[in-house]
Amino acid sequence: MKKLHVVCAVAVMLLCTGCGLDTFYYLDAPAEDHNCWTNTEQFDELYVSFITSEQTENNSQYLTPGADFSFKGTALYYKIYDSTSQISSFSTTISSLNSSTSYASAAERIISANYKPLSLSDTREPMPLIPQNGTNRYVYVRLCTGGATEDDFAPAVRIGNDRITVSTEGSDLISGQTPCRSNGNSFEFGKEGVAMPETNDEDCSVSSFSASVYYVDLYTFSVGQDTAFARSYSTAVHIGTIPITVQTE
Repeated sequence: MKKLHVVCAVAVMLLCTGCGLDTFYYLDAPAEDHNCWTNTEQFDELYVSFITSEQTENNSQYLTPGADFSFKGTALYYKIYDSTSQISSFSTTISSLNSSTSYASAAERIISANYKPLSLSDTREPMPLIPQNGTNRYVYVRLCTGGATEDDFAPAVRIGNDRITVSTEGSDLISGQTPCRSNGNSFEFGKEGVAMPETNDEDCSVSSFSASVYYVDLYTFSVGQDTAFARSYSTAVHIGTIPITVQTE
């Protein structure tokens, strides 16, 4: 019996030291501020906004330069659909994963489902979109031009310490740069010179070229990274789905 105890103890030690134990880092998610829905019709409501979580107890402990693990910032991922039923089904999947014990699995599922990081017109796919600076900030995203005052409703990614509701509040995330798809194309579908979503585009799940409305589905989550460049994520926050009506001349 004593010999059996020794064998069991050695086996446990080999499992722990030979295989190694994964290290998990808990990150707090951004907070939703303004959620856009698929049936939104008022143009002044066709935007999303959220608040980064950089001063929370969990995230703030990972701001030290040179640490084994660091909080990098806040990511924003999107995908283009022509069916609201697909969006609803995927949202149910993400909600379930957010509730699981492996809380980073929701963000990992979003990435594996070919959601793409929102890009900026000259920079292209900054990752994460909002680098951390140790301060909670409001982030405002509008994808299309329109409305009575175009400056207020121009495509923009704006950032500020206070709530932002139009494209002239706050300041550009990067001066002069506007949101675009991961392939560099605009979201202003139907506008002259702007490519329409196609079935073989990586950032799309569309069945035809002739839809009159497309839906841009958006999720945000906090991102961290260790010294081996392995990424960790917070739970994912569904900040909305922006309907984009194809422009006609």
